[in-house]
Amino acid sequence: MPAVFNGWEHKGYSDRRDMFPQAVRSVREIRPKAFLFENVKGLTRSSFSAYFEYVRLQLTYPELTAKRGEDWIDHLTRLEKYHTAGKPTGLHYNVLTQVLNAAYYGVPQRRERVLFVGFRSDLGIEWNFPKPTHSHDALLWEQVRSGKYWDRYQVSSKQRQVADRAAARAIKLAEKPQLKAWQTVRYAIHDLPDPESEPNGSILHHNHFFQPGARSYPGHTGSPLD
Repeated sequence: MPAVFNGWEHKGYSDRRDMFPQAVRSVREIRPKAFLFENVKGLTRSSFSAYFEYVRLQLTYPELTAKRGEDWIDHLTRLEKYHTAGKPTGLHYNVLTQVLNAAYYGVPQRRERVLFVGFRSDLGIEWNFPKPTHSHDALLWEQVRSGKYWDRYQVSSKQRQVADRAAARAIKLAEKPQLKAWQTVRYAIHDLPDPESEPNGSILHHNHFFQPGARSYPGHTGSPLD
């Protein structure tokens, strides 16, 4: 079974430095056939590049641990030398990293995360990150060019809203994109009853209830339906 660790959402560099060693320790002790870690996209910023590589190499060689009192930069140097020597022994993993956006895989949310995926080297597994199945351009085509999106959810002409920049982008599309359209919030909740007019809907749909007095303010505007 793969070991899966997520939710590393801590703010700040130091917090991540506290979390990753425990993740590496877990891999070292459990010795899973495969693992998947995810973290915020910000970890791939240039200012984090050295530490990002440090994490990747630790996951590649989890048994090559830091020596007592050894600084992480010195440990990174040792890991790099070991890696470039090309003669690993003991437990090691083939590790791939990539930033993926959940919207490109049919999730109704733009959510970018960096993924670390590793397979134990003795298994000889070949793997690659999946290709996107959905595209923003395909959604724009259905909204601006064909109008099928609005017809599907019976949205009146007055309620059809597309940002000017997005509309301009749609007009420039030479042909209909081959991928599926991004899924939207409207897609995700269109078949739920109105929680205000149908209060009993919360019985059939867990946590689906009307919150009177809710209001929007900067930083808390909710998710656009489309």
